[in-house]
Amino acid sequence: MQPVVRRAARPGTLLALALGLTTTGFLLAAAVAATGALALLLLAAVVFGAAYGALQVWGLDAVQRLAPPERLAGVTAVYQAVTYLGFAAPYLLTLATGAVPPVLLMLALATAAGACLLGLHREVRGAG
Repeated sequence: MQPVVRRAARPGTLLALALGLTTTGFLLAAAVAATGALALLLLAAVVFGAAYGALQVWGLDAVQRLAPPERLAGVTAVYQAVTYLGFAAPYLLTLATGAVPPVLLMLALATAAGACLLGLHREVRGAG
């Protein structure tokens, strides 16, 4: 998905696209948790894959812009290592479902992602 989202996003909109996809993915996941619909599960997987690809492209672009050339390799390695910690998220979410119903958990995460998107929109409007 990374080459697709890189071409699809206009300059400066990649993070907004990624957060929109993330929000949509969590809303679809909430629908899956509520209904168990296989078609929604497959759609959610595609949307989350696109979101992950977009976030990776945005993050790596940010690292390349911000890291000094002599430290780029090391900073990129740290960035990648930290992003791979995200693979623990499904396990942690599964643990959380013992205390919080899965639908509510997915809706809370959709709300958090949507709030980040709204914050980004306000930041961009304030800067422009």
